Formats: sequence, C-alpha cells, structure tokens
Amino acid sequence: MTGGLLIDGTGSPPVRNATVVVEGDTIVAISPETGSPHHSASERVIDAAGKTILPGLIEAHIHMGWARTPGVWPKLVGQAVTMHAARAIRNSLYALSQGITTVREAGAKNGMSISLRSAIEQRIIAGPRIVACGSPITMTGGHASQYGREADGPDEVRKAAREQLKAGADFIKLMGNGGFTLTRGDDVTTEQLTRAEMAAAVEEAHKAGRKVAVHASGAAVGNAIAVGADSIEHGVFLEPSEARKMVEDGIFLVPTLLSMHTLAHHSVEWGRSEGAGRNAARALEQHERSFRTALDAGVRVATGTDWVLDVVGEMELMVRYGLTPMQAVVAATATAAEVVGLAARIGTIAPGMLADLIVINGNPLNSIEELRCVELVIKNGVVYQPRALQEALGCEAQRPLPSRA
Repeated sequence: MTGGLLIDGTGSPPVRNATVVVEGDTIVAISPETGSPHHSASERVIDAAGKTILPGLIEAHIHMGWARTPGVWPKLVGQAVTMHAARAIRNSLYALSQGITTVREAGAKNGMSISLRSAIEQRIIAGPRIVACGSPITMTGGHASQYGREADGPDEVRKAAREQLKAGADFIKLMGNGGFTLTRGDDVTTEQLTRAEMAAAVEEAHKAGRKVAVHASGAAVGNAIAVGADSIEHGVFLEPSEARKMVEDGIFLVPTLLSMHTLAHHSVEWGRSEGAGRNAARALEQHERSFRTALDAGVRVATGTDWVLDVVGEMELMVRYGLTPMQAVVAATATAAEVVGLAARIGTIAPGMLADLIVINGNPLNSIEELRCVELVIKNGVVYQPRALQEALGCEAQRPLPSRA
C-alpha cells in the first residue's frame, strides 16, 4: 500500500507518502516513500495516493442481534434467536463495509455472539472480529433480563460468570442499573446488581484473565469502580470524583453517546416507544455533561454505539463535545483496542500488528465525517471492497436510518 497519508492510531503526527507492507495477516514494514518503489511481480500494490490509511475502526459496545433494526425494543428482543442471528449476519457485513474490523458484542440472546464469533473466525461468513460476552448478567427482572442470564446474590452471580466463561466468553458484562424501557419497569437511576454481586463476577473474570464491562449510570458507576470493573458503559450522571477515580484505577469509559442522541432525536423514525424517546431526551444533557466531566479528568474514552452501529457518528459527537479529530481517531482505534483486550495485535499500524487497515478518500483530521468515505477495508490481511459488501446487503445498505441531528 503506497502513497497515502498514514494515521497510525497512536495520536502521532500523520506520515505523508507512506508505504505499508503486509505479508499474510501481518504488517511487516512501514516507511515514508517519496518515489515509486520497485515491487516484485508477486506483490499486490494498492495505490493510496491522495487518500488516508488508518487502522480498522473498533465498535466497542454493540448488540449485533438487533443493531440497526427499527421497532419497539421488547418486541425485537423477544423474537426467536434465529432472527437475532440473521440480523447479526447482516450487521456483520454492514460493519465491515463501514470500515469496522472489530466489534465488542455487548450481550446477545442465548449467548449467540459466541457462535457468531466462531462463524466469522472459520470464514463461514464475512464480518468483523467479534469480542463476545455471551449473555449479560442481570438481576431477576432487571435490565436486559429478556436475553440475559438472571442471577441473584453473590454466589449465583459468581456461577453465572463461570457459565459465560465456560461457554467461551471473551469478557463478562454486568448490568449495574436500569435502562431506557428495554425491560418493563426500567429506570436508569435504579441500582440493580449490588456491589457484592458484581464483586463476585469481577473476581471470577479476572482470575480467568478476562475483563469486565459494567452497564452503569448514577450510583452504579461508584459500585462498578469500587469492585474493579475494567470499563464503564454509558456512564450517565458521572461525578467528577468518580471520573478522577477512574483515571487512578485505569478504568475506561465507553459512553455510547450516539445511542442516547439518536433515541432522543429520532425515536419515531426508529419505531421506538414515545416513552423511550422522552426518557432519552431528559437524560441527553446529563450524558453530554458526564462525557465532558470524563474528558476534564483525563478518563480514556472509546467508541461504542449500543444499537446504532455507526462508529463515525459516535466520533462526530465526541468531537462536538470536546475531542480533537485526532483524539477521536485514537478513541476508535488504539484506546478501543485496549478496551476490548487486543491492544497487542490491533488498533495501531506498526510492524508485527495484524493487518486491519482502512483506506479513506479524504482526511479525517480535516473533517471526521470523511471517515464515511471508505474505499478499501483490510481485515487480517484479507482485502474487502465496501461496494461489494453493500451490494450483498442489497437495499438494506441504501436506507440508513437517521443517527444524527
């Protein structure tokens, strides 16, 4: 790959006229190149002149079984797992076409994301690398109880964590509080799994070398921090003292700004309930304030969109709320790679890293929106043409639902 502007994901200044050499699934060399290098006949040369080369984008919080799907949540989630799997396959193709080469699947019906991961690894279907939690763990009747593993008390939550690990989970997802009308009686301010319950799951996960993500807003954030969670998901009503503690303990924030923003502004177009839209609209200002609080404290943030599957849209909001375009790129690459536990292999462009690369027709440092102009996607050294992936999706790719105001 020659002649492009290289943004390596680390936050370092871009390199002009760069050459990136890939052998198999691995990046083997990078150099600035001002001339026309000689290549052997066996090499494939991709001319990236006038374009930008970046690491593949990472979606660090998504539900593949109902992402990008209009309808009322309880009805969607209640559908058969085969419907969830069909949508996950569709969304896998769509994600790859948008330059997303890795997703952290944040909870699927019947733990379906673990099978999705296997299908992609075995190249039965094309899609991004999947980092799967299987089923999220929630209290009986708690948020996401329609598809999660219900458990009550520290011992039962410990067993639930062990079950997910046994099934092959890459990380453990815990529900620390309610949400926005996914589950009957949902209230985002209500604590659900207790501190003692979460502590049991964290202990099991960390013994197994796995990370823990906690769905947490309000008081649940303090509980998640206290038990040693690795990331806070959503983080609405984040207090400055909590943000400072997150920095001290190295806890990441995946704010999912776009999901709240989309729900508040476009609930009707997405077929969500009026109540969900009203709840999100009331919390929107607090969500923005919480994100700015995290930035002011120095909390490291990563991109995730919950159900929208639009990493660039999340980056646009991050820039609107205070990040520079370069910082937003880092949030979607190097930092997100740390969140998903794969920073040693993905998220940056360097010799020895897996060849997860995208070529953009434009420069996202001028306008983050230019990341939507994906010309080429490489995952594990395999080249994908976004247009071909979109053609495989048919009309689905041509009718994106709104996610921006």
